[in-house]
Amino acid sequence: PRVGYAISLIMCDTASSAGLLDAALILRHSIHLNSARTPASGSKYDYKMYALVHERAAACAPLLERAGFAVVVRPPPVRAAEIRGDYLREHIHEEVCCGA
Repeated sequence: PRVGYAISLIMCDTASSAGLLDAALILRHSIHLNSARTPASGSKYDYKMYALVHERAAACAPLLERAGFAVVVRPPPVRAAEIRGDYLREHIHEEVCCGA
């Protein structure tokens, strides 16, 4: 059996991508240590790493691929023009994370 782990990326600053790489590798390593790939973990589950990448962050996709992630680059599921609420439609472009 295999468990899929996913991260999402909506922005990419290639000038400071070291932090992204560090975080991705630390997460993958932690999962690896607790998976069937590490017999001492006692786990019976393998894993696969996924990165769901917004099209405007595609420049960071190769970095995540090299870190062992299966990368899926996609546009947003809802375009700003489709948003009914005025405030959100007018400010969604400022969004950087998690509805904050």
